[in-house]
Amino acid sequence: MKRVAALEGLNISDPKALTRLNSLMLAKVDEDLSSVNGLDASFANAIKAYMQAKVQRDHRLASDALGWLKGSSNLAISRKRQLGVRGGLSPLAALNFVKGLLCHPSSGWSEGIGLGY
Repeated sequence: MKRVAALEGLNISDPKALTRLNSLMLAKVDEDLSSVNGLDASFANAIKAYMQAKVQRDHRLASDALGWLKGSSNLAISRKRQLGVRGGLSPLAALNFVKGLLCHPSSGWSEGIGLGY
């Protein structure tokens, strides 16, 4: 978050700037994930849901997103719908998605941007 704030010249202690910063962060996550979304849409949706939940301080949804990403099978269908995911996450699908993020030149993830906003 501090990196994006510095790049945009925003003061993170200003509530108006924080709203703008959150929008910029979510847009950047969406942009980065769209470049590899075809590998497994559910994985990208879970990451986006996690980031949005963190911005909105929805700790339960953030926890559900992390649980799905870790392979938890105890997530209710209604919560999966809210995350935009289907079924479970296989280790192979997760590995392929991460490889796609790291190898895709326009994703920015290989430069360390990724979830370290």
